[in-house]
Amino acid sequence: MWKHSTCNIGNGGDRTDIPFSFVSVVVSIAMPLCLSAILFNPIFKCYGRNPYTYLIARLIATTAFSVLPIYYFAKIYKIKRESFGLCRAGLSLLRIFAIGAAWASVYFIISMIIYVALGIVLLEPIKYSVPMILLMPITFQGFTMIFASPVAEEIVFRGVILKYLTRKCGFSLGLVLQALLFGYLHNLTSPGSGLFYVMNCSLLGGFYGLLFKKTGSLYPSMACHGILNYFMIISNMWP
Repeated sequence: MWKHSTCNIGNGGDRTDIPFSFVSVVVSIAMPLCLSAILFNPIFKCYGRNPYTYLIARLIATTAFSVLPIYYFAKIYKIKRESFGLCRAGLSLLRIFAIGAAWASVYFIISMIIYVALGIVLLEPIKYSVPMILLMPITFQGFTMIFASPVAEEIVFRGVILKYLTRKCGFSLGLVLQALLFGYLHNLTSPGSGLFYVMNCSLLGGFYGLLFKKTGSLYPSMACHGILNYFMIISNMWP
C-alpha cells in the first residue's frame, strides 16, 4: 500500500479550506478558455487551420490550463499547489514513472484486445520508423500530446473538477461525472472522431481518477496519461 500525504483527495475531500464552489471552479476554467480563444484567432487567421497550427493552439491552451487555475486559487484563496494533488505523496520519481507505465500498459493491452475482438478497431502496421518512435517525445507533436496535454488535463479534470465533485456528491459519483465530462469535451476538440473515441476518453477519465485516488498524487496519473497518449500515437489510434 502506498503512503498517502495530504495530497490524497480523501473521502469527499481531505482539505476543508479549499473553496471549491461552483463559481470558483467555473472561473478557474473559464480564464484559460478565454485566453486560448483570444490567442487562437490570430494564429488561425495568419497561418490557416492545419495540423501545425492546431498543435500550436493546443500547446497554448494546455499551458494556460496548467498555470491559470492554480494561480487563480493561489492568488485569491492562498491555496498551495499540493491541495490539487501536485505532490509526490511519498513516491520517488522512479516509482511515479513505474506506476504510470504499469497502469498505462495494462489499460492499453486490455483495451486493444477487447476492441480488436469486438471489431471496433483494426490492427494496422505501425507507420513510424524505430528512430521516429524513440524520438517522438521530443518532437513538437510528441511534446504537446505526451507532456503538455496530460499535465493540463490532469490538473483541470482530476485536480479541480474531481475534487469539487467529490466534495459535493462523493467520490464514486464524482468520478463518473468528471469522466463523462472528460469524454464529452474531447469530442468537442476532435469533431468527427466517433463514439468509440468518446467512450474511450470517458473510460480513461475514470481510469486516471482511480489512479489519483489510489496514489494520492496527480503525478502518477500524469505519467500514465502521457504514456498512454504515446502508445496511441505510435499505434495509429489517435483520431
